[in-house]
Amino acid sequence: MIAANDDPSIENLSSIVFLADYGGKTILMTGDARGDYIIDGLKRANRFGADGIDLDVLKVQHHGSSHNNDGQFFHDVRARHYVISANGMYDNPDRATLDNIIGGRGYQSGYIIWLTNRGQPGSDLRQMLDTFMSKKECAGCERENATSGSVRGPRQGGVGTAFHRPIGQDL
Repeated sequence: MIAANDDPSIENLSSIVFLADYGGKTILMTGDARGDYIIDGLKRANRFGADGIDLDVLKVQHHGSSHNNDGQFFHDVRARHYVISANGMYDNPDRATLDNIIGGRGYQSGYIIWLTNRGQPGSDLRQMLDTFMSKKECAGCERENATSGSVRGPRQGGVGTAFHRPIGQDL
């Protein structure tokens, strides 16, 4: 297993990270930054409390690569919506990142993991996501519209559920 937060890339470590507040909503844009550096920045900006920070939207760093996050990051930086943007070139997101989000959230409900890439049918990424969705921690989860690109936290306990994009849902 590769250690988390081990990305030494100058380009990725130069990412611009910003926290936006508007209309009572918060979004944290992370670029390709490492989780430990993001938390350090939030602390220096006095936005990281004793229990971490709760956000409306977290754009998960580095396309969901496990090189830029760990379980502690998602325990401390919690969101209602996790957005993982990837184009499919490197089979991101990594399984460890999804496990870290769920590990950080435990059995809480009320969050959604949005994916822009879930792989082609039969691809390694699609197989990993299907396996991820069928984990025992997902028992009782719903599989809704399997053509869109999100993994939805369950309505009542458990972790992760189906690919589903609610229509007209406000943040």
